[in-house]
Amino acid sequence: MEPWDADRADRGRRDASKDSHLNIFEILLLLALALIVVGPERLPEVLQMVGKVLRELRMASNTVMRELTEVTEEPRRAMRELDPFQTGDSHVMKPTDQPVTPPPPPSTKP
Repeated sequence: MEPWDADRADRGRRDASKDSHLNIFEILLLLALALIVVGPERLPEVLQMVGKVLRELRMASNTVMRELTEVTEEPRRAMRELDPFQTGDSHVMKPTDQPVTPPPPPSTKP
């Protein structure tokens, strides 16, 4: 992949994340398209069904996020308990009163 191709791909990702929300024109365009495809008689039924599907997807997403948070919270809590700087225990990593002296340099005698 050429450098300019990588830059173009990266720019595409940034644009996609920025444009993930629909503006009012896009919503109206989708509604008009749905009206043409489905017809005025079935449009309320289809929109209701789409609303239910979106609601269920949101609930499923929230459930997954909650479960992932619960699963990862226990290891996080254990790591916090093992971290000597977070516990506040005075016996752990107790500073010494005397300065630390470096070891003597190795002798170069043959």
